[in-house]
Amino acid sequence: MTRRDFNHPTVSQGRSLQYSEGLQWAVSVVEWADDNGIALDCDALSLFPGVEVVRWAQSLRGPLTADGIRARFDVRRATAYRWMKVLQPVYAAAHAPRLAAVS
Repeated sequence: MTRRDFNHPTVSQGRSLQYSEGLQWAVSVVEWADDNGIALDCDALSLFPGVEVVRWAQSLRGPLTADGIRARFDVRRATAYRWMKVLQPVYAAAHAPRLAAVS
């Protein structure tokens, strides 16, 4: 697996993971690893920017909110809302059984 496998966005100088394209790429990495039974350990997490954010959303106990994202990752409000849009399907999939039980 290489970065090209996931159409990783080119990261230019000064551009960080605050852009939703980068986070969407991280979602793809996590889904691929989960589908193939590959555990992403701490060393792997440092190689894949954004995977920590995706794993955090999957393991979140409470609701996914922009304020929660901002508190955990120290990002701007607009970035938190962009990330929330990308993370919402990940959060919903990880919490589907729990959310169905509440309904």
